[in-house]
Amino acid sequence: SIQVSTAVGSTVPASVDITASSLSTSTDTEINSQVFDVNSSGTIDIEGSIVALDSISLNSTQDAVMLNGLISANEIAVDAGEALIMGDSSDVQSVDLVSFSATQNIDLREINVTGETGLVSLVSREGGIVDVNDDGAAVLNISANSLESQSVNGFGTLVNPIETAVSNLDVRNLTGTAAIINTGDVNVTSLSSDGVVSLSNITGDVTLINQGEIDFDPLSGDVLLSGVINAGTGVNGNVIIDITDGSLGAEPTSIDINRPEIIGNIITASTTEGFGIDRRRLVLFVPEELVIDGTGILPAFTPGGFPLTFITTGDLADPNVGTTVNDLLVEVETVGDVDPEVFNNVRNFSFDDISILMPRDQRYDEEDDDDEEDESEGDYLSFLH
Repeated sequence: SIQVSTAVGSTVPASVDITASSLSTSTDTEINSQVFDVNSSGTIDIEGSIVALDSISLNSTQDAVMLNGLISANEIAVDAGEALIMGDSSDVQSVDLVSFSATQNIDLREINVTGETGLVSLVSREGGIVDVNDDGAAVLNISANSLESQSVNGFGTLVNPIETAVSNLDVRNLTGTAAIINTGDVNVTSLSSDGVVSLSNITGDVTLINQGEIDFDPLSGDVLLSGVINAGTGVNGNVIIDITDGSLGAEPTSIDINRPEIIGNIITASTTEGFGIDRRRLVLFVPEELVIDGTGILPAFTPGGFPLTFITTGDLADPNVGTTVNDLLVEVETVGDVDPEVFNNVRNFSFDDISILMPRDQRYDEEDDDDEEDESEGDYLSFLH
């Protein structure tokens, strides 16, 4: 193995390229370079700080990568043969890209990508994405323009979700829980997991970008291929959406009833500024229970996906009639204040002191029916003669 313990203030070549069976640096290490590349079959343990003007690449083909210091560059790529662990003192800063991949779990603390199109890419090939800072929403795990993630058995938990401040979100987890707390307006192209999916947005609007190219089939082998927010259709498929200062909308503006935006056995959604906006209905597949807290637009449902239980707490406008259910209600006086005459059978009414008999089809009494039968019988007899 190669031990790198450069004293503070030392200079290094423009590019550092290390190939070793393992690599560790001490806490007083300070490396400044143009490019910093490490390729190892064993453990990579980074203490101290590594700053590169262009890029940093850390690759362990068979073992873990541990980051416990400052890692800063325009682009950062780390690939671990086992777990990728951000320690207590880790601080990852980039302008354009941070790409973390690992065979096992990725333990997240703080990643900050400052560029206008900055991207954080996370891939856990056999594990999950775990929040290990345990400091709540006050300390973000990821700050960037965009987040893309693929994992197998979890992206955060309901108790300790991944905290983000991103404008574009694409998270795909295979089984278990996918839980996120985001800050700011966000476009979501995917947030899926066969289990529980939770999205909380503290401030800003959430827009679901439906890029579905195939019709949703609940009987297909992989229901996660469809929808934008998707918890699957099993009994544990639970979608939780909580937007505390914004709305939930979708694009494109036209809907396809066979390509839902939200899929889950149970869906609970709460917004302050509307469930659906600009008369654009959200398309859902929710066979068990749907709860919508707040106002908005009545959703549409994919065939076979209308809920057995549908609960709302606010007005949901039907875009086909341009009014809410509550708008159709007529407020009347109490029963004691209603004139009982309004319940009498009305045969005629007056207009300018002229008594006018109501048309036959608006009179409902046996006498009129008998008269009509007599006239009909007379007409029939006249016809026979």
